Amino acid sequence: MVNSGIFLSGLDTKVISPRIICLEEALSTNLVAKRLIDDGGSEGIIVIADRQVNGRGRHGRRWYSPLGGLYLSIVLQPPAGAASSPLLGIMLANAAVSALEETARLQARLKWPNDLLVNGKKLGGILSELVPTTKGRLVAILGIGINISSQILDFPDRLRNTMTTIAEESHVVPTREVLASSIINNADSQLQEVYETRAFDSILMNYAEICETLGRDVMVRLSTENLRGTAVEIDASGGLIVKNRDGQHLVSAGEVIHLR
Repeated sequence: MVNSGIFLSGLDTKVISPRIICLEEALSTNLVAKRLIDDGGSEGIIVIADRQVNGRGRHGRRWYSPLGGLYLSIVLQPPAGAASSPLLGIMLANAAVSALEETARLQARLKWPNDLLVNGKKLGGILSELVPTTKGRLVAILGIGINISSQILDFPDRLRNTMTTIAEESHVVPTREVLASSIINNADSQLQEVYETRAFDSILMNYAEICETLGRDVMVRLSTENLRGTAVEIDASGGLIVKNRDGQHLVSAGEVIHLR
């Protein structure tokens, strides 16, 4: 199980006041965080599990979570203007990319909105949810899963050619405690900047620089149709702007497929 003392000793945060819960197993860390909020918990809760029995990704899809991965959820108070947009997920994606470079010497990229890619294969992903507290405020639960040293054979056949692990990509494999503390520290630094500037401008700029979706021909699966075009920009809300012969389209949610 993750050593909470080692994890805590690696944290250097000014905005996030962490309360850490380490588990051997959870249905999902986001679900545990939700239950803690229902019991009166609030921002700062961090839940880490060795494995998830029923981890979820975007659109309710199952996130396979065998032993050897990092499965973490953190509860944050959304800054002004970020409550109903992908911005907090984008912030955590930036933090994860920085943490992977710091701890594993990996140059990860992002697929909009928050898939972590290395050499074109999926290393991890982020799920953000908004939930009400017992006091009537909205808080964000940000869940992240990263494959560290999981065995490829532990994943379903259909995923083995599209996913990867840190151990497959790097000779430097961090412990979960080291990787988790680096992610939280980087997220905290970005939150400090947001509170100081009251804007996400630099976070969006950093995200655009490492987003592999931009400049690509894409198909976006929306609830009622498929949208094809070229991904050209990330807008101020964190949405993806797709351009085609009919003009520019703002995508706030949907499954993006890279066509080239």
